[in-house]
Amino acid sequence: MSDTTHSCRLYLAIPHDADARTLDAFQTALDAGDVACALLHSGPDGAADRTLAARLCEETLNRDALLLIENDLMAAESAGADGVHIMGDETLYEAARAALGPDAIIGSACRPERHAALTLAEKGADYIAFGGDGMENAQRDEMIAWWAEIVEVPVVAWGADDTGEAAAMARLGADFVMVDETVWNRDGDAAEAVGALNRALGRRRSAT
Repeated sequence: MSDTTHSCRLYLAIPHDADARTLDAFQTALDAGDVACALLHSGPDGAADRTLAARLCEETLNRDALLLIENDLMAAESAGADGVHIMGDETLYEAARAALGPDAIIGSACRPERHAALTLAEKGADYIAFGGDGMENAQRDEMIAWWAEIVEVPVVAWGADDTGEAAAMARLGADFVMVDETVWNRDGDAAEAVGALNRALGRRRSAT
């Protein structure tokens, strides 16, 4: 998940129970502007919908975007997804890498613990994500800025609530900003939302 231009790019999250309307909006979003990656959330039981994963994989493949599955290694492999997004745990990372192989994208969400995040990066995580899961915004922002300053492994800013927050995360040095479905499809106009997000990311990133 490398970013050769060093600009901040968009990462979209998709609910585990996405309906037809959300899928249509997702297609529109992919066609509306630069989307680097999409994440299919797993359900409350930790499993992802394999049929949904396979359909999303087709959509992203046709538009040169990546698709990751949250936690569910078997669903990722079955659907032909590009990889998985897991919690920041060495054992989980090692299991995912062993199961999916050296070419899979394995991103890791980390708590505000610098040593643990650095250890996962050293083991080969393709990105480290900060934010969400009860992490305070101030902690998230501090970790993103620190990471961007000293580590080459890409950093994902997790959970922007609007274009302003996405721009602020990019300004801190994030390589990717993840926004969930309530942001990129808030008013049912995914094209407008993705366009606004891309403009915000590009404008703020180029200003630093």
